[in-house]
Amino acid sequence: MITLRERILQSARFLVVGIAGTALYAALAFGLKWTGMPVFWAHAIASAVSLVASYYGQKIFTFQISGDHARRGPRFIIATGILVTVQSGMVFLMDGLGLDPNITLTASTLFYPPSSYLIHTFWTFRKSRPVELANATAPDT
Repeated sequence: MITLRERILQSARFLVVGIAGTALYAALAFGLKWTGMPVFWAHAIASAVSLVASYYGQKIFTFQISGDHARRGPRFIIATGILVTVQSGMVFLMDGLGLDPNITLTASTLFYPPSSYLIHTFWTFRKSRPVELANATAPDT
């Protein structure tokens, strides 16, 4: 079981990677919007680039997991798919309502980090619980 100290350090590392990923997303999204790209496409491209960086940052730096791509990779893709679907739906709805693109991208930027923390901490990168064979008993036959 993870100690309180370890959880605090892990949360701090998650925050560092999250801030870097969010900054990368925001810089790309606002930069692409500035070039005249439609807000939804600016969001989509910024999301794709920042998510690749986020996966490696969280896996290696935050959760200090080496290898295990066969388990973590698909979980990250599923979790991210859920997060991006909700976030993209929010962007699509806000843009469709005619809200200021800066408000839309700001809301999108603020939505992702806390949602990502919860799903990746408690599912994607959760440490497996070891099976305690010594305490297991064989079923009666």
